[in-house]
Amino acid sequence: GGAPLRFFSSKWNLKRKLKWEKRVLYNSDKIIMMDSSKIHNDLYLSNEKFYSKIIYLNIPMFKDYRRFLNKNSYFKNDKINVVYSGAAYYPLRNIKYLLDVISNIDNNHILFHFFGTTNYSDLYNCKLKNVVYHNSVPYSEMLDILSDASLFINLGNSSTRDLPSKLFMYMSFAKPIVHFYSNENDPCLDFLNKYPCSLLCSESEDVIVTSQLFEDFIEKSIIKELDVSKLFTLFYKNRPESVEELIGNIGGLNEKK
Repeated sequence: GGAPLRFFSSKWNLKRKLKWEKRVLYNSDKIIMMDSSKIHNDLYLSNEKFYSKIIYLNIPMFKDYRRFLNKNSYFKNDKINVVYSGAAYYPLRNIKYLLDVISNIDNNHILFHFFGTTNYSDLYNCKLKNVVYHNSVPYSEMLDILSDASLFINLGNSSTRDLPSKLFMYMSFAKPIVHFYSNENDPCLDFLNKYPCSLLCSESEDVIVTSQLFEDFIEKSIIKELDVSKLFTLFYKNRPESVEELIGNIGGLNEKK
């Protein structure tokens, strides 16, 4: 149910993807899929013999990153440092709307940082005084950045079933998250509605209204402290342990055979 190869029609993409899924999954003992793909699978795979072998978990990226907290001070300033990390390819992610929102936030204490690649020239040539574009950085450096950030930005995909793994890295650091989405079926919404410190911004909303909501949320949320242990329980299906447990059970079943 993810983004199609843009050179081919949606019909062709779906046909080829289903062909390969059926070929690969036919002889599987167990199949782990994400909750966000369940609607798609119910529609196209429910009549397949292997369907009963599917177990729904989620991206196992919710880990305990507290060992990185305050390890290094990455941002050498006294600002509220808001971070977006990852690819920002337009129009798959509506970076234009986000920059329009930021351009209407006139607060000298807030600085917006973008880490990762983009095809949007108004980002890598950004003239806004409150925006810094850093391009890509090594993963090890990214952990220090996320640890030192005040707040995270997440951008939903226009492809409705794509779920970015970095969302769960964000949650692992137990910091406020602002999510921008263009589709009511965005799979990130299910998780962020459960997350105790998030702001969900529809890209259909007026830019000025969203800018005010965003700024107010920043000021109010950065002083909140989240209980990480409760988050681990709430998002257990996103922890590596959930996959490890499943694999262990499969191994036990195979030994009995």
